[in-house]
Order: sequence, then structure tokens, then C-alpha cells
Amino acid sequence: MLGFALATAVNFLMMFSLALLAFWLEENRPFFWIFQKMTFIFGGLFIPVEAYPQGLRFISYLLPLRYGLSAPARLMVQFERSLLWQMLTGQLVWITLLGILVWAMFQKGVRRVHVHGG
Repeated sequence: MLGFALATAVNFLMMFSLALLAFWLEENRPFFWIFQKMTFIFGGLFIPVEAYPQGLRFISYLLPLRYGLSAPARLMVQFERSLLWQMLTGQLVWITLLGILVWAMFQKGVRRVHVHGG
């Protein structure tokens, strides 16, 4: 249950960071489209991450998409205690990193709006 709550937080922070691009860009929908395609590939929605060649699997393990989608789903199908701890650790790391990124983007974006008279 904790893993699903943390996965929701990871996904929320990724989407929120893309939404904050609106402070700098007039149109940010293409970034959401690219994110959706990356989710299909690296998040394991198209094919399970474990079925990828070594290079793609390595990239997928480095990105937060795995901790928001693939790892919680895999635990539901085949529970492994080692994967649970790896997933929870990865989720906490990515929540921390994405939280800092979102906070910094928001602070810088709000300052930009105030400077430009918004």
C-alpha cells in the first residue's frame, strides 16, 4: 500500500514539473506527449521492463518512470521482498529529487511572473 502511495507521488511530481514549464513556455503540451511516449517505453506499459535488452533496461532502471509504474505492478503480479525494498528506496530518492526540482522551478517561475508584472 505504501508503494502505491509513493508511486502516485512520483507520478504527480513528474507531471507537476512538466506543468511548471508553462512559466517559461507558452505551449507545453508537446512535453506531455513526449512524457507519455517515454512512459510507454521506459515505464513498462508497452512491454515489461524485464523483457528489454540490457541497454534499455539500464536506462529504464535509472528513470523515475519505473518506480511510478512498472515496479508496483510487478510486485502485484510476483511479490519479491528484495524488489519491494529496492522500489521503496528508489521511490523515496526520486520523490526527494523531484520535490526539490518542483520547488525550485516553482520559486523561479513565481519570481519570473512577478518581475514581468503578472
